[in-house]
Amino acid sequence: MDPDQQPWTWVPRSQRSAQAPADDELAMSIHQQASNGSTSRCNDSNRGPDSSTSNPSSDPNSDYDYESDYESDTSSIHFHDPVTADDIARWVKLFNYTPEEASKKLHELRRDPLTHGANFPDADWADFQLDHPAHHGWDSEAYEHVRARADTAALLRRVLPRRAPPAPVYIVKLGGPLDTAEAVQAAAGLATPPAIRTTPGDSGVQVRFCRVAGEAARRNILAWADAHKTSNWRRPVMLRDWAARKALSATNLDSELGIGSELPKNRPRSLEARDARLRPAQHEYPVWYFVYGDDALAEQPATLQRVLGEEEGEKVASRAARTFGGELVAWGAGAYRGLVDAEMDGWESVVQGRAVLVKDREAEEVLRYHQTSQYEVVRCDIEMVDGDNETVRGLTFRFVGVADRDDFYGFRV
Repeated sequence: MDPDQQPWTWVPRSQRSAQAPADDELAMSIHQQASNGSTSRCNDSNRGPDSSTSNPSSDPNSDYDYESDYESDTSSIHFHDPVTADDIARWVKLFNYTPEEASKKLHELRRDPLTHGANFPDADWADFQLDHPAHHGWDSEAYEHVRARADTAALLRRVLPRRAPPAPVYIVKLGGPLDTAEAVQAAAGLATPPAIRTTPGDSGVQVRFCRVAGEAARRNILAWADAHKTSNWRRPVMLRDWAARKALSATNLDSELGIGSELPKNRPRSLEARDARLRPAQHEYPVWYFVYGDDALAEQPATLQRVLGEEEGEKVASRAARTFGGELVAWGAGAYRGLVDAEMDGWESVVQGRAVLVKDREAEEVLRYHQTSQYEVVRCDIEMVDGDNETVRGLTFRFVGVADRDDFYGFRV
């Protein structure tokens, strides 16, 4: 065999000097070993006087660190460009990674010969550049990372179950045979009596009503009414309740943005009632709400003032803020933006918006009707970004409807 074509010998760390050779010296050393015919790390010429101790493979009880030895062997050979502090700072800004995360992901990308430098279609790259200009720090390497994340997100969307939308809720006006909560419970087949609410009617008379959830409960009530109709009462007045559902769990994390049962690490855990992660409680006021995106509440103070019903001259408390664990999707043919649990951590899970202080239950109900039943109320962390970066526990609206088709690059908007 031609010495120049022989493979270089991998010399164990125990046979190397403490001072690692420079790259050119290492190359000369590899070539010299090949010229001498040292083609195996187990060759006797590479062993010391006592081969049983010099060669770790001969000692079954040896704790020889093969992985560290391999890393040490290859640490002097640069297969990729070094990661600089500027690279790390740029990725921290682009993807909202920590410096450690940015460094790790850059190294992983540059060490992967199968994907780094891959030739993507020119048209895709050109489209990407339209919304991600170079002067903001985007380059072909960041684009590679985005494509890889998009592939992973697309896989998750194919294999993970979607969160089931909440059951529809109906308002039932009390009267006739259905005049009590117990009567509604029996008619609807509920486990417990529903809560009774009152509201002023058109003539000033108090109207009593309750809410029941689910199509099955609605059908049961109508069937019960057909069997108990009288000359003065045939069917109850039932209306669809279009308010965003609010049913915060008092025992687990499923009512939290970014926490769902799709992945094992996010499966709900039973908690004690005093756990801070179970705040705010179902009826805790005042409470901070996070509103986001191009929603009129986030962008138009006048709309926010009108929706929350504050008295004239009394401004709604509102602060610039952001939350974590979610990402925005488009729905309604692109007319609206909805917040959903983020499928991946990092830059996509940070959403900018505003925090508004809701003073009581009545104001909250107006806000819930404004959002509609396409959403549900969930807990979240809200970080104020208008000065002191204070973080509070609050609520936001998680989208439960059907989103538009995802963007090609995996961005949800």
